[in-house]
Amino acid sequence: GGVERLRELSESLGEDAAGTDAAALREVAAHPPLECSLQLTAHGERPAAEEGERAVPLVASILLRVRLPVEYPKTPPVLAIEDVMVTTQEPLGRDKMLTTVARLNEDALVAAMLERAAATLPEPCIYEVATCLTESALEAA
Repeated sequence: GGVERLRELSESLGEDAAGTDAAALREVAAHPPLECSLQLTAHGERPAAEEGERAVPLVASILLRVRLPVEYPKTPPVLAIEDVMVTTQEPLGRDKMLTTVARLNEDALVAAMLERAAATLPEPCIYEVATCLTESALEAA
């Protein structure tokens, strides 16, 4: 497959740029960036609006697109939140329409994930980025 071929070529290039196979180098450079989508779930709660009310448990379903640049993990991935749905954890009645119950600040979440990635580099950072998102997504819901 494409990824296996890319791995073979990358490993064959080694660390010595002067002694590399020019055709292999061109093939690696022409390969499109690797990209994937992660479906993540975050749990949290909306605080009670008034005295005596209870907090509302929330769950967020988040689709995160991750593009790995050629220089990864020396440079951070490109991150984009593609979709977010926030619902209560209570069962939805048959007469209820599924709609999000909160809006997330997606720009702030991406900025926080990139900050976490920068602190992790040059080590791979996808796990750290995903953990950052699931831990902080519902903090301001």
